[in-house]
Amino acid sequence: MDGSVAFDFATTLKVESVISKDGFTTETVLDDITLDAAIPANEAAALAYLQANTVLSSVSGTIADLKATFPVSIPPVIVDLPYFIDSRMTLAQALPVGTTVTVFRGGVEILSDITLSGTGPFWFTELFDPDAPRAAFDAGYGGAVEDYVIVVTGPGTNPADFDT
Repeated sequence: MDGSVAFDFATTLKVESVISKDGFTTETVLDDITLDAAIPANEAAALAYLQANTVLSSVSGTIADLKATFPVSIPPVIVDLPYFIDSRMTLAQALPVGTTVTVFRGGVEILSDITLSGTGPFWFTELFDPDAPRAAFDAGYGGAVEDYVIVVTGPGTNPADFDT
């Protein structure tokens, strides 16, 4: 069998050899066999599934409540390959000189008062000093929900309104 599926698909197929002398109103089964049939997962279909089922959202429409929600299951064809995950951020305009950024993940401060020069793009793992390793994109991401709060503080420690 051939096709594009995100997850392995397995079934069985029963094949019968049937004869009839009256247009198959009455039948005689000569023999039958039940065989395994499978469609192995396809990497491209699995990636399309992940794209369709991974959601970045914000209830407020701001960086105050960024949420990454991953599908309940990560296709094994992806888990078995050397995929890694990172986030890329790009500013529409460079932040004013002296502006700092603090990032919380799940309520825990993970980046404190960092500065961003220019508009990026900025890889999340490269905001750490030294750079954080990129995480393997594995089955552990199945059903994961990551909550982030990003606080931008303007020059002189004034909280800055920030909208990309």
